[in-house]
Amino acid sequence: MRQALNGGATQTVLDSDGPKFPSDWSSDGRFVAFSSQWPEYQDIHVWTVQVDGRAPAHPFVQHPYAEAAGHFSPAEKGNGPSLLAYMSAETGRYEIYVRDFPSGAHGWPASTNGGWAPQWSRHGRELFYIALDGTLMSVTVPVHSGSTLQLGTPQSLFQTGLRPTPMQTIMGQYAVSRDGQRFLLNWPLPEDSAATITAVLGW
Repeated sequence: MRQALNGGATQTVLDSDGPKFPSDWSSDGRFVAFSSQWPEYQDIHVWTVQVDGRAPAHPFVQHPYAEAAGHFSPAEKGNGPSLLAYMSAETGRYEIYVRDFPSGAHGWPASTNGGWAPQWSRHGRELFYIALDGTLMSVTVPVHSGSTLQLGTPQSLFQTGLRPTPMQTIMGQYAVSRDGQRFLLNWPLPEDSAATITAVLGW
């Protein structure tokens, strides 16, 4: 479903079988990425769907291993997103990969020692992800052209305290500020901490 932030009626984006875990909405407003185990309910996969309903939802790639947490690169110059980052267990552990969008014909590894929860910077020249030990990592991304993409070497930024539990890998765990210099984290707290709600202005 979708709904304007100022209220109003909700609109159906996709009504189909199976659970859906939305992971991203493209910056041009045209596509949504989500993860689902449907139809075989064995491994989870990345799906994409057009918000306007002009094309049916479909798996982004169809591989015999788990893939989740798809995130679109920012749309550029009036065009839609050209890349999609996601996590995949094709090597036996979760790693971050980038593929051209919408075809998914070409793919490139972004992480080198395990990773999950990819997020793009607002300008699309940097990709963030969380290493398996909880360190937030950064990878430089050059301008994408055709089947060629030379990603940078992953650089560690800081420890987040997050670990890839089954639910955390399919739910958003952090957000990146517009300037790419600040991060909003789902920080673990002791169970005896008082539950409070904090509103942060000017994010």
